[in-house]
Amino acid sequence: MEKAKLLMVEDDGDVMDINREYFGGKGYEIVCAPTLEKARFYLEEHRPDLILLDVMMPDGSGFEFCSELREKTNAPIIFLTCRDENESVVRGLLKGGDDYVTKPYDLDVLSARVAAQLRRA
Repeated sequence: MEKAKLLMVEDDGDVMDINREYFGGKGYEIVCAPTLEKARFYLEEHRPDLILLDVMMPDGSGFEFCSELREKTNAPIIFLTCRDENESVVRGLLKGGDDYVTKPYDLDVLSARVAAQLRRA
């Protein structure tokens, strides 16, 4: 079975490293993009099966990027963000997100959510 490819769009290096190590250990191929610009490039190069997307990025909004992603891919998108207001959750889901997880999060719970989204995809 081919490894599922995850694209993590995250500007926090510590969060990126922890997730890369965790999901790599679970057998996923994970590519990390610290900016939306890099994420656009990686999207074309790696064709991810699922996208983990932060909302507050240095070069734009993850919400707006989600809309852009929906024009290019049907891969599930899980928002990973510290924005926990109800309006943000609703906005993320209405922009095309499939799930919304607030930081800090438990890696095992996130892993289960990733697996559930990949099963449906």
